[in-house]
Amino acid sequence: MKNSINLYLILGFALLLIVVIVTSTIKFTPTDESLKAEDAWKAWVQEKDKLFTNPAKTPLSDVSTFKGLEYFHYNSNWVFSLPWIAVDNKEFIWLATQADEEKPYLIAGYAIIKQQAKTDTLWGFKDPDQTYSKRLFFPFSDDSNGEVTYPTGRFMELPLNEPDKITIDFNFAFNPFCAYNPDYICPIPPYFNHLSFKIDAGEKFTETNP
Repeated sequence: MKNSINLYLILGFALLLIVVIVTSTIKFTPTDESLKAEDAWKAWVQEKDKLFTNPAKTPLSDVSTFKGLEYFHYNSNWVFSLPWIAVDNKEFIWLATQADEEKPYLIAGYAIIKQQAKTDTLWGFKDPDQTYSKRLFFPFSDDSNGEVTYPTGRFMELPLNEPDKITIDFNFAFNPFCAYNPDYICPIPPYFNHLSFKIDAGEKFTETNP
């Protein structure tokens, strides 16, 4: 009987040791991280819908029929953690607009994206009036434009939290306001920010959106 009790104690201790070892080595998996990012994206989508129903901020001339913007489903395959090559020479670029005007932007740097056996460069900019901000402006186009996304291209505004690394999340791509109202003047993505593959992520553009 005593030997049986000792055996149970040994087995119990061994089981406890296994549990401790396993739980101490568990880390967040990519799935866990993508779920966190997806939650942030869902909150962003909700905030955008609120903005579009706000009479003081919406680009829509009539919000009475607005039912929400249309998006691709969140896809973590369109999230890239990339080296960031900063440009520190305070160089400006003038981006054309659909109103035949030009807007100046400060060149912030670029990242190199490899996707579908293709390599492209994505340049980021800063508004000269917001150089203090950590957020960068990415006007870009891709091969989905004119099919399921806005023909001219889309925008992203992403944070640069580290000086030499950036997370490019195309799920946060959105249409410029001029897609919904011609009274807005929007920069046109430059030819060198065209990505030579289809990006099935972010905001769509269809006859029913919005």
